[in-house]
Amino acid sequence: MNPAGGLARRAWLKKLLQQRFPDAAVVLLDSGNFSDNPTPEGDAKTVALLEGMGRLGYAAAGVAERELATGYDDLVKKARGVPFDLVSTNVVRKGTTEPVFKPYVVVEARRGGGKPPVRVGVMSVVRYNPVFLKAGPSGSNVSIAQPLAMVRRYLGEVREKSDVVVLLSEMSSFNAHELAREASGIDFVFGAYGATTSAQEEVEGTTRIVYTGNQGKRIGETRTFLDPKNHVVSQESYLYFLTARYPDDPDTLQWVQAAMKKMKAAGGEAPLSTAAPASRGGTGP
Repeated sequence: MNPAGGLARRAWLKKLLQQRFPDAAVVLLDSGNFSDNPTPEGDAKTVALLEGMGRLGYAAAGVAERELATGYDDLVKKARGVPFDLVSTNVVRKGTTEPVFKPYVVVEARRGGGKPPVRVGVMSVVRYNPVFLKAGPSGSNVSIAQPLAMVRRYLGEVREKSDVVVLLSEMSSFNAHELAREASGIDFVFGAYGATTSAQEEVEGTTRIVYTGNQGKRIGETRTFLDPKNHVVSQESYLYFLTARYPDDPDTLQWVQAAMKKMKAAGGEAPLSTAAPASRGGTGP
């Protein structure tokens, strides 16, 4: 009756933030589980969503269980040409602790006003599932390693290379708090897991934790204030429920409608609303 989310509304919000804070760096991230169902129609929506996220300027997206429903090679094929990184710190080659995707990326976010860029280190974890097994690269299989052990393995390296460290989380808020207690040095955990949303920032030691719910209906915004050495001084988080109260960005809406028309012509099932195919999870700037 009142569908929420959609790329066109995300784009409108991003442009509003850039207008209000023209010198600020805006980093768009998605925590994962954004893929649609593993059907021809669902695959078409996932490919369109990835392309749309690229158009919006996403910097990185986590890889979770839904992305690997049809295996590693299929996901790589869907994401071919996408101008942002797929990241997973704890999706590994079966029988090893070697990640099959980039275990982290460092995004150089440029600011205005003559200020130096901000280096944002991005890691990503999915809940531990000991029975998870999917087709991996080069005839191997992939599984999910313990999040804490894998975060500890890379956190020092990421911290050294970054001004701000972000962990994208596709696991429960309880598990995120537990991990933040055991692995100090993470500035933010941005998560999406089921219907969990943060009414306000949660705190675990020096780590701020924000959950945005599922299906891309909400987008989180965390305004981070830095000192001259790019150390985090303070932050404010907001959660936007992207209902029809939020307008669509015209250019993005036009692209979405064209993508829907293309899917329909190819035999795919186009969404009924004018909003873009909603991601299953995801965090905002």
